[in-house]
Amino acid sequence: MKAQLIVALFLFYMVWIKIVIQSLLIFFLPALILDYWSRRRGVSYINWYKSNVSFKIIFLSILFIPVSLPLVSFVSEMSRKILSLPVFANLISGVELRDSALKAFYDSLLLDVTPSVYILNVFALCIVPAISEEFFFRGIIQNFLKRHIENGIVAVLFAAIIFSLVHFQASEFLSRIILGFIIGYAYLKSGSIWVAVTMHAVNNIIALVLYPYSEFESYMTEWWVVSLSVVLLIIFFRLVSRQNE
Repeated sequence: MKAQLIVALFLFYMVWIKIVIQSLLIFFLPALILDYWSRRRGVSYINWYKSNVSFKIIFLSILFIPVSLPLVSFVSEMSRKILSLPVFANLISGVELRDSALKAFYDSLLLDVTPSVYILNVFALCIVPAISEEFFFRGIIQNFLKRHIENGIVAVLFAAIIFSLVHFQASEFLSRIILGFIIGYAYLKSGSIWVAVTMHAVNNIIALVLYPYSEFESYMTEWWVVSLSVVLLIIFFRLVSRQNE
């Protein structure tokens, strides 16, 4: 009976175990290996020990995420409308099939709001990916590009494009570049990978909370809400920039 219970529990948790292991193996472990390898050669990429970051820049950086939601949602909606045009039917049929399968998978997880499943989703889908992906994309890739391009903004943009390409979803491609740029910019200005990790985790948690309420996206894509989002983002960009001066 105990063996059957253990097997049943293992099968129940298997989906989250698989997600966590994949995230750690694909992003986190390579980031640590590359960081260790670079440190032995006198180069520090991730700089994950930095702690002297002002509370104000942390607060402003985290505010980037909810403020950017209307703009990100608007870009996603526009992308879906453009991709639904007949001219793209043959070009993206395979991509749409993948996106539909991915949506069905997330529906099976994120529409279940029981407390135990919710906690597992926060851990496996929000926190672990935020740490793993930020160490890899911002800590390694963005810093590597910055060392070779010498223009921080360009490095942030290229890292955001790579970030979006790796997660490729046709309708989310442009919006994920925007999100990656916002996180990368905050990391560039703060110098702390944990600011980027926190922003990523906050974004994931907000997405998790709002996922069952798809109709909420229609309110965020109203023209005045998107316009306000853009204005506030410009203000936050300027404030974060000044904090680093």
